[in-house]
Amino acid sequence: MAKDAYTLTLNLAMNTKYQIENFEKSVSQKFEIYNSIFLGLPINRTSGNLLRLFSQTVDDGLKKSLSPQAIIKEFCSKLNYSVNDSRLIELLNDFIRITERQVVIFDAVEDSAFDKINDLSSSNSILYVLKDYLNKVSEKELVNTIADLKIRLVLTAHPTQFYPGTILAIITDLEESIRNNDIETISKLLQQLAFTAFYKDKKPSPVDEANSLIWYLENIFFKAIQSIHTKVFSVLPSDGLLNENLIELGFWPGGDRDGNPNVTSEVTEKVAELLRKSIIRKYYQEVRRIKRHITFDNAFDELVKVEQYLGKCLNDSCILNSADLIANLQNIKTLIDTKYQGLYCDEVQNLIHTIKIFGSHFASIDIRQDSRVLRDVFSKVTQGKYIDSSFNSDDERINWISANPTLNPIISSDSEIHTDTCSTIAGIRKTQQTNGEKGCNRFIISNCGRASDIIMLYKLFECCGWQNDKLTVDLIPLFETITDLENCNAIVETLYQNPLYKNHLKLRGNRQTIMLGFSDGTKDGGYFAANWSIYRAKEKLSKISEKFGIQVIFFDGRGGPAARGGGKTHQYYAAQARNVANKEIQLTIQGQTISSNYGTHISAQYNMEQLISAAIKNKLNSVYHAEFPELHLQIMDELMEKSKDYYVELKKRADFIPYMQKYSPLNFFGKTNIGSRPDKRNQGGTLHLNNLRAIPFVGSWSQNKQNIPGFYGFGFALDNVFEKYGKENVEDLYSKSRFFRTLVENSQMVLEKTNFEITSFIRNDEQFKAIWQLIFDEYIKSIEFLLKSSGSKMLMEKNPKDLLSVRLRENIIKPLIVIQQYALTNFNEALAKDDNDKANQCAEMVVQCSFGIINAARNSA
Repeated sequence: MAKDAYTLTLNLAMNTKYQIENFEKSVSQKFEIYNSIFLGLPINRTSGNLLRLFSQTVDDGLKKSLSPQAIIKEFCSKLNYSVNDSRLIELLNDFIRITERQVVIFDAVEDSAFDKINDLSSSNSILYVLKDYLNKVSEKELVNTIADLKIRLVLTAHPTQFYPGTILAIITDLEESIRNNDIETISKLLQQLAFTAFYKDKKPSPVDEANSLIWYLENIFFKAIQSIHTKVFSVLPSDGLLNENLIELGFWPGGDRDGNPNVTSEVTEKVAELLRKSIIRKYYQEVRRIKRHITFDNAFDELVKVEQYLGKCLNDSCILNSADLIANLQNIKTLIDTKYQGLYCDEVQNLIHTIKIFGSHFASIDIRQDSRVLRDVFSKVTQGKYIDSSFNSDDERINWISANPTLNPIISSDSEIHTDTCSTIAGIRKTQQTNGEKGCNRFIISNCGRASDIIMLYKLFECCGWQNDKLTVDLIPLFETITDLENCNAIVETLYQNPLYKNHLKLRGNRQTIMLGFSDGTKDGGYFAANWSIYRAKEKLSKISEKFGIQVIFFDGRGGPAARGGGKTHQYYAAQARNVANKEIQLTIQGQTISSNYGTHISAQYNMEQLISAAIKNKLNSVYHAEFPELHLQIMDELMEKSKDYYVELKKRADFIPYMQKYSPLNFFGKTNIGSRPDKRNQGGTLHLNNLRAIPFVGSWSQNKQNIPGFYGFGFALDNVFEKYGKENVEDLYSKSRFFRTLVENSQMVLEKTNFEITSFIRNDEQFKAIWQLIFDEYIKSIEFLLKSSGSKMLMEKNPKDLLSVRLRENIIKPLIVIQQYALTNFNEALAKDDNDKANQCAEMVVQCSFGIINAARNSA
C-alpha cells in the first residue's frame, strides 16, 4: 500500500528523537516483556505460541492479497487441520481471547509511562502558560482571564466503551504496578486478566452506566480538578478561589433519553441521588482525614459536628446545604487561626474550596430528548389541538404556541413517553432542591430543526407546573446535520426576537447555550464538511448573538475519533478565530475517550490543562485567534463543498449500505451489550442511514479498517483546490491556519489507522469490487494530498510518539481483523444455507473480535 512505501526513519528535531527513544524504552520494550510473561502463562502457552505463527501467516497472506478464508486455510495446512475442524474454531476463539488481553496490557504499559512519553511541563501545561503570560500581559489581565474562563466536560453514556468495570480495575492496578515495577503483583494481575471475562451477557442499565462513570468522578476527576486549582492558586494567589467554575462536570447517563427508552424519570432521579451521595461521601472522607490533624479543643468538636451532619445527609436524614457547610468550616478555620496559630488551616481551606467547586451535585445532569418526540408529547398535552403538520410556516406554529393559555398535562395517558416526559420536566425541580440548581438545569433538544421546537419546550415546562419567572433551566438547541448547521442562525434569530423567550433569556442572564454535533454532521456530509460547517455556524451565531446582546456559549458534541469530532481537541480550541465566541469551552467526553484521556489522575490533569491553556492562549494571543483572510476562506469553503458532494455521492450508491452490511460488523453492534441505548433510533424494519446512529456507522468503518468517515472526500477536494489555487496558496493556508492544520493532522491519524490490505480480496467480488476500488482510490489520493498540504513525507510525521503507538496497536489487532472478516464471510454463507447454528457461532465470533479492535484504537467509535 502507498503509505507502506514510507520509511519510519525520522530525521526530525532532537525532541522527536527523544520522544521515540523514550517510547521505545518505556512502552515498546516493556510491553514485549509483559506480553511474553502473559503468553507464557499455562492457560495461554499452547495458543500463545500458535498465535505467533498465525500472526506471521496473516502478514504473509496480506502481502499476497489473500482473502481471510485463504489465509486461515493456509494456517490450517501448517497445523494439519481441515477448515471444518472443530479445533480451529476453538483456536480462533482462543486467539481472540488472548489478543484482546494483549491490548489491555499495552494500555496499562502506555498509561504507566504517561509522564515519560509526555512532557508534563511543556508549553501547554498550566504552570508554564500562566508564568509565560505574566511576562507578556499584566497580572490583572491574566487574573481577569482566568476568573472569566470555564471548561465544561460532559461525560456521556455513548456506547463506545468496550471495557467492563472488572477489566478497567485490572488496567488501573496493572498500570500502578508497572509504574512501581512490582513484578510479583504484575504476574498475579496478568493471571487475573487471563481468567476475567470481557463479554457482557446483558446490556447495562442506565444506572449501571452512571455508576461506571461515577467511579471516574470519585477516583480521577475529584483529585485532578483540585490539583489544577492548586496550581492556578500557586501562580495567581488570591483571597479565595479565583474561579470555582474553572472546570465544571456534566453528566448524561440517566439524563440522555434521545432514542433510549430505558432512561425514565425514575432513572434520572436515581442518578441524581447517586451523584449527590457520591460527593457527600468524598466530603465525609475529607473531614475524617482532616480530623486526624485537628485535634484541638473546640475545633475538634466542631469538626465532629460537621462529620455527623454529612453522615445524616448520606442516610437521607437531611439535605446537604453547601452554603451552611462552608459557613461551619469557615468558623472552624477562624477558630484555628485565632487560637491555634493557623495550624492545618490550609487543609480546611482546601475543603472549603472543594465544596465551592462541586457543591451538592458533583456533576450536572443534562436532559436530552429528540424534537420529534417532544412534538408528539406537546400534541398530547394540548389534547390534540396542536397538529404539527397543519401549519404553513414555523412562525404560525410559534404564534399558536405562544398565544394559547397554560394547559395541564394529562396525568393518565396511554402514552408512556408522554407521561414520562412530563414527569421528567416536573422532576427537574426536585433534583434542584436536593442537588442545587446545578444538579440539573439544562434541557437539550436534539434534531432541533426550527425555532418552534424551543418555544414548544418552554411551554411544556409551563404546562408541567414551572412558573415562567422561576424557570431555572437552560433550553439548548442541538444542531447536527449539515442542513441544520446552515440554517441555525435564522432559527436562533427568531428565538432572540420572540417576547416569551426574550424574557426567559433575561432571567438566565442573557446567556444562550447552543450545542453543535460533530457525529451526525460527519455521517451527513463527511469529515471536512462537518468541521467547517460547525466553524461557519459558530461565526454566524456569534454575530447574531452579539447583535441582540446575548452571550452565546457553544457546547460541542465531540466523539472519540476524528470522524466524530475527536483528535487533538486542544489544538481545535486554540485555533478559534476572534469572530467566534469563546467565553467557555464545553464538550462531551465519550466512551473510550474517558478511559484513554482521563483514565488516570496524571492523564486527566494533563488533558484538562491542555484545554485550559488552549483557551488562555486563544484569548490573550492574537496569533491564535487570527481570522481567516478572504482567500483562505474561499479555499476552505470550496474544500467543504467539493468534499461534501463527493462524500454524498458515495452514500447515494445503491450498494453503499449492502457493502457495509456484508463487509463490516454494522449488523452486530447491538449485540455487544456495551450500552443501554439501541444502535438505531427506530428499531425494526429495513436499515436506513437516517435512522442509523453515528457510533455504529463510524465504528463499523473503523473495524474493517476503511475509516471513510475520517477522510473520504478530503483528498478529492484537496486535489481540486491544489489545481485551482496552486500549491503555494494551500501550503500558506496550512502554515497560517491552526484550524486547517488540526483537521489535516487528525485526518492523517485516521489514514494511518486505515489498512486496505485487509479487504483487498473484495476486488474479486463482482457485486462490490467497484465500491471498494472507489474508496481505495480516494484513500490513496487523500494520503497524497494531505502529505502535500503539510509538507510531510509520511503520515503523522509531526507526531512521532502517537505514530509509534498507533502502529504497535494496529499490529497487535491485525489477527483479530482477519478473524472478524473470516467470520463475516462464513456468517453470510451460513445464512444463505439456512445453517443457523453456524451463523450464530460466526456472529458471536464477529462480536468478540469487536472488543479488541475498538479498544486498541482507543478512539474508533
